[in-house]
Amino acid sequence: MTLRPILIVITFSLGCIYYSSNATPTAPCNSTYTIADEDNSKAQLYIATYKHIAIDEMRQFGIPASITLAQGMLESQYGESKLATEAKNHFGIKCHKGWNGHTFYKETIEFSDGTYSKHHACFRKYENAKDSYRDHSKFLAARSHYEFLFKLAVTDYQGWAKGLSKAGYATDPSYAQKLITVIQQYNLSNYDNVSAVSILNEEHRFDNSRDYLGMTDPAYQEDVYQLSTRVDALEGVLKEAKAHLSELEADHKLMKETIARMHETQDITLEELRAEISALHLTVNAQQNKVNQVETKLNNVVVIQKRILKSDPLSEYFDEEGNERLHILIFPKKDKNAKGIFYQANKKATELTEGRSLLSIAAEYGVNITELMKYNEVDDIDAFESSLPTGAYIFLEPKATSAPEGHEPHQVQVGETMHILSQRYGVKLSKLYQRNLLKKGDEPEIGEFIFINGSSKEAPKLKSNQRIEQKMVNFGGGGTSFR
Repeated sequence: MTLRPILIVITFSLGCIYYSSNATPTAPCNSTYTIADEDNSKAQLYIATYKHIAIDEMRQFGIPASITLAQGMLESQYGESKLATEAKNHFGIKCHKGWNGHTFYKETIEFSDGTYSKHHACFRKYENAKDSYRDHSKFLAARSHYEFLFKLAVTDYQGWAKGLSKAGYATDPSYAQKLITVIQQYNLSNYDNVSAVSILNEEHRFDNSRDYLGMTDPAYQEDVYQLSTRVDALEGVLKEAKAHLSELEADHKLMKETIARMHETQDITLEELRAEISALHLTVNAQQNKVNQVETKLNNVVVIQKRILKSDPLSEYFDEEGNERLHILIFPKKDKNAKGIFYQANKKATELTEGRSLLSIAAEYGVNITELMKYNEVDDIDAFESSLPTGAYIFLEPKATSAPEGHEPHQVQVGETMHILSQRYGVKLSKLYQRNLLKKGDEPEIGEFIFINGSSKEAPKLKSNQRIEQKMVNFGGGGTSFR
């Protein structure tokens, strides 16, 4: 149980003023984003209500209290937005993948490609505002694209504001400047370096009627704070100790199981072991011979198939001069549900039909465009969309590491690339490169075989232009390499 002093919170007014310490705001109040006078009272009430929670979150997670308060004020409209009053969500955090709590749906305005548009989005719902503040801290601390922010000083609120905008916390292009303006308008940065005594003296004063046992004495309040801090530290140590004890118990259990297995096997005599090893050698040799025979037959089949590819059945893919005709295999049609979703390799996907784009698909299914690009291994949206035929599969979650249907080996047709094969079978592109002994950017020659699940013992032949490039790179003599 955490020891906390009983404190009474009173409201005090914050504005664009200079404190007695002569500290000057880093930017004037008349910034590009201004706050209406009628909102000042709402802002001051919000600050007085939630500043102690923001300071506590700063101590535990290292997020500046000024940033937390400014985000809460903007995102919740000083605690009066529908999302804040009905869902207790003060930071506009959406459901995102993995959220198992209560949800709240409402229309939201998003900024994309230089325009604003309305979307019906899913938001997280909390029991109270304090839970919303805690989830906000966890949300930032648990995501890798916010990790660089925690390397900044807790007093660098401008760096945090710009970093949040850069990392995509909000689509509003002026989000960073709005945060900075709110912080400077109400001097919220004072909470980023506030001392224990000033918190107890300035923010949580005891009234005169409760002035007993020296509780308003600064020295007493400092002792209470130090004691509270020590209790928090001890609680953290206790938590780590329990976790370490659990690890020790698991190691002890594993050690006991290992010793038990050793006791079970030590009764086997050396002669019995030698006999078993000899029998295993005979079995392994017999199996190896069978494998060699199968590999020989498979190699013969591959050679025959490659010869067939060069005969008349593929004449439609080449003109009279032997040049490749433009031909891209159409993705097999899939039975879709009412939302246009089907499953390929047990992964949720949809089709890139006429008039649809990655951006429109991301908006339609409520998927972050960055995550959608990551799922489909896209670096350049325009190049990706132009390289795929109509009906290509677009995955709404990470692709699989293997295709359950098998489909191996796949014979490369005209117009097919490794990325197209990755989309068609729903298997990660990196896995296809690895299984076929290829590196990123390699493209196999038409007629070569690509393993979807298994592993090839030799890399397929590459397209003619790639073979020329590789020869240039491997040319010796200290000359210039061409890539």
